[in-house]
This record gives sequence, structure tokens and C-alpha cells, in this order.
Amino acid sequence: MNAVTQWPVAPSEFQADAALLSVAFEACPEGLAITENGRILYANSAFSRSLGLSGDGAVRGSLLAELTPDIPAVVQTASSVFHDSGRDLTIVTARRGPHSKSTVKNSVALETMGRLVSGVAHDFNNLLTGILLYCDLLITALEDRPRLQSQVKEMRGAGELGGALIQQLLTLARHQVAERRPILWNDTIVGLKSFLQRLIGENIELHAELDPHLEPVEMDPAQMQQTILNLVLNARDAMPDGGRITLNTSNCKNNGSARAAAVEFSVTDSGCGMDDETRAHIFEPFFSTKGAGRGNGLGLATVHNIVARHGGTIQVESAPSQGTRVVVRLPRLHPTYKSQGSRGKQA
Repeated sequence: MNAVTQWPVAPSEFQADAALLSVAFEACPEGLAITENGRILYANSAFSRSLGLSGDGAVRGSLLAELTPDIPAVVQTASSVFHDSGRDLTIVTARRGPHSKSTVKNSVALETMGRLVSGVAHDFNNLLTGILLYCDLLITALEDRPRLQSQVKEMRGAGELGGALIQQLLTLARHQVAERRPILWNDTIVGLKSFLQRLIGENIELHAELDPHLEPVEMDPAQMQQTILNLVLNARDAMPDGGRITLNTSNCKNNGSARAAAVEFSVTDSGCGMDDETRAHIFEPFFSTKGAGRGNGLGLATVHNIVARHGGTIQVESAPSQGTRVVVRLPRLHPTYKSQGSRGKQA
């Protein structure tokens, strides 16, 4: 067995290397930050400037979700999880998007939409309250007709989802921080599955392959529902003649670790797929290939924004006539958490 020569390194050389890395980190033209549990431990000046702030001190100790703007075309972020001395850390990059006339126009459109949502949300919630009340009355009256009662319960669930989405739109419009809590992708998928199947139609098969040992993430429940809904609807629109949608969850592990570094949720469809040009623009607000009247181009942009705010990444794998797979990865939740519902199921 060949001997391996290990060269001794003096402590002063360690210090020199650390100083060099610190200078290089600060000099990097790309905005870089290191976060733990969503809170910024360190950021270089380029990162602060990309958020319209000055100096590392302006962002250090802050929650990334409170600083990241709502419009991904203005500030684009990406992240990657790594480990150091038993700690799960995330390195985040940020850069300013192109400030074209169309970007400014879209930003103004988003602000206008936010004011509109704020203005009509109260009236819409009043309508939903009436719908939910009548659903409750019907559920009570249909005790002896379980099939019809089950359908009314589905109607009520859709109404509750509509109310949650309205609250999410209000959160975006008012620039508020969403209410995060420990939650499992599995539980949300199982709760939505029946509703999603009705939404996508009978000509599309919906399957779920859920890891029974999935670890939780910290996320606003309405945002998780919105992420699933938007990705499934986008997959449905890629299959006008029918097909198959598969929802998958799993734990992502690094370097042979027994614990997950991140939690993965993916949506795979057997649709028409996308070329490289289309894939490069799918997260831009108002970008749509569906044609007039069939979409506003905000679904995937909203998902991108939600994932970025939670320190996660989103990846799209697609090719023409080969279908599409969208993968969302979020940092796992550190404290032990037990689900109140089903942790895993295949359907």
C-alpha cells in the first residue's frame, strides 16, 4: 500500500487562507450570502447592492424572505445547501435582472394588480363565506346521501382553497411575510389530490409517489398549496389531448449523510415539452405560450418567487415532445416534527 505524504500546514497559513477567502468573497461581482434557517449570517457588498441596500451590515441577521423582492425579474436568486461542523448552511446568489422597458411595465402591472386584489379581497371573502355556509348546511342535510355529501365536501374544500389563495395574493400585494409553520409536502398533496384530479379532467391520469419517511419543511400552507396547484395546472395545459402527471417527494442527502439536506418535490408530465428558448423565459412574469385568454404568465413566476423566498431552488428538465419535470428543493426543517396525517402514499 503506497504511503500518502501529508504536508504540515502552519496555523499562520490557515489564517492567510481564511483572509484570502474573505477578500475573494467580498470582491466577487456576484451577490453572495450565507444563511442558516433562512437568516443571513454573512453577505458581500454585491448581494446588498442587488437588494438596493448598502453594506453587509444592512442585511446581516435579517431573514432572507423579508429582503427578497416580490418580482423575480428585478432580483433573481438561487441557492445551494452545504454542511459545516454539523450545521446545515445555504449559500445564496443574487443578481439584478434586466431593467428593460418591458420589465418596468410588468412591475407596474404587478403593483396595479396588487392594489386591485387588495380592493376586491374583502368582497370576495364575503362571497366565499356565503358559499361555505351553504355548503355546511347541505352537508348536514345530506347525512343519508353520502355520495352527494362527499361532493359537497369537495365544493367546500375548493372554497377554502380559494380563500387561502386570496390571502396569499394579499400577502404579496401588501409585501407581508407569510406565516410559516412545519409542514409536509405529503400531507398537502394527499389533501389536494381529489380536488386536483377534478381540476385536470378525466383525460389526464394523476399519480403520487410519496416518500413515507419524508422530512418536513417550514413553509406557509397556502404557499405550498399554491405551488402544487400552479405546477399541476401548468402540466395540465401542456397535455390538451390527455396524458399523465406524477407528483413525487423525496429526501435529498449529501455526502452520505443519514439525514436529509433538503426535501424535494417534483411534478412530471408527459406533455409537449419545451425547447431551450422557452425554458429560459418560463419564470418571467407575464411570459406565456398558451395564447390570448388562456393564461396570464404569473403561475410559474409566482412559484419561482415562493421557492426563492424559502431559500430553495427550482429546476426544469424538458425537451420538445419529451415532457417536462419541474423539481423544487427546500431546506429541511431542523426540529423533530411528526405529521398529523399520512406521511407517505402511492396512488
